[in-house]
Amino acid sequence: MLHEIIQELVNLKAARASTEWQLWEKAIRDAIEALRANDTFDLVDPPPGAHIIGSTVVFRVKLSAHGGVERLKARICAQGFTQQFLKDYCETYAPVAKLTSIPVFLAMVTQMGMRVRQGDVPTAYVKAGPTEVLDVRQPPEFEKGSRTKDLGNVQWFLGIRITMDTTRGITTMDQTQYASEVLRRFEMDECRPQKTPLDKGAILYNRAEADDAADQVTYRQAVGALLYLARVTRPDIAFAVNQGAAHALNPSQGHWIAVKNILRYVEGTKEWSLVYRRNATAPPDADWANNEQHRKSISSVLVQVFGCSVSWQTKRQRIVSESSTIAEYIAADDGVEEAHWVHLLL
Repeated sequence: MLHEIIQELVNLKAARASTEWQLWEKAIRDAIEALRANDTFDLVDPPPGAHIIGSTVVFRVKLSAHGGVERLKARICAQGFTQQFLKDYCETYAPVAKLTSIPVFLAMVTQMGMRVRQGDVPTAYVKAGPTEVLDVRQPPEFEKGSRTKDLGNVQWFLGIRITMDTTRGITTMDQTQYASEVLRRFEMDECRPQKTPLDKGAILYNRAEADDAADQVTYRQAVGALLYLARVTRPDIAFAVNQGAAHALNPSQGHWIAVKNILRYVEGTKEWSLVYRRNATAPPDADWANNEQHRKSISSVLVQVFGCSVSWQTKRQRIVSESSTIAEYIAADDGVEEAHWVHLLL
């Protein structure tokens, strides 16, 4: 694919040596000009005794909805790991949309027959003013109003493809491209698909001493990649991924086979999408002590708006329930908590 031809770079030196240096240079100048336009910094001599925070340039290749290169981005970043707690900062906070907000919003506009347009606020991360003065060293070779860029009808958001048909009253969300990249990353893009993400009645027990250990790094990377897929558009794999994530600290080869089976299932269903139709409930459920090792039940919650699934979760309960009724009440509490948040959003 085209984005595989233009490589993301690790530093400014690599950018200068790149055959795409003119494109990267323009991206750097755009980033610097944005900082100037937002009155982000003043060039001063460092005050005596000041703690100087380092800085660097981060390079990214931004992809379009079709997987091609849309543009090259460069960002001037402070090296936060050089900051000192309670001297340079007290707490950090980045305002971003909760993932549940996105499907709730799409379900509402689909129900109302509305169109959605997408915008981009350039360098939004520098719009808010800090409460303290920070001394930051300029990146190597650092040289030389706030508008929203209209991107047209919404198509692409956080790696999620959004397709809206207002005439038929249908909105779809899918992560086909992301799923394909995950499969390729773990060399499962040509595997034999599996019909279910987890075998019927399968329970993943803790690794026994006699079990061969799996590679922890690869295992965690695969589970982490699947978690994002399960959280955003694939509730059908949420339970299986949750079971795999529970053993990330000490995975066995059996656990790794189970995770690969989830990938096999994704290979056969990577083009599946969430479909919202114009036409808030939260049906909870729970098993009861089905794991013989810890006997903790599993809560499952699905929140819907206008009959469209907008939030789901599956997680192990914190305590051992004495009966299936108690397990159901605990699951109901989890469901009410999530449904209440969605209700406040509406």
